[in-house]
Amino acid sequence: MRLVTIGLFITLTLAILVVPLDANAQQPAKVPRIGWLASGIPPSEADRQRSPFSQDLREFGWVEGQNIAMER
Repeated sequence: MRLVTIGLFITLTLAILVVPLDANAQQPAKVPRIGWLASGIPPSEADRQRSPFSQDLREFGWVEGQNIAMER
């Protein structure tokens, strides 16, 4: 009987110590998204307009596919 009580005490102590570790796990970073709407123009023209915008974003450290997502 005493062995069962000690085992139960150890199990409960470990459960109390381990549960908070899971709650402190790092949350995944949210990736900023930019929506690109181009209505009434051909896709080639939309790509031509989007190119300088993407270059300017790269100058500020935002790279599509790495730390920013562009939705077309």
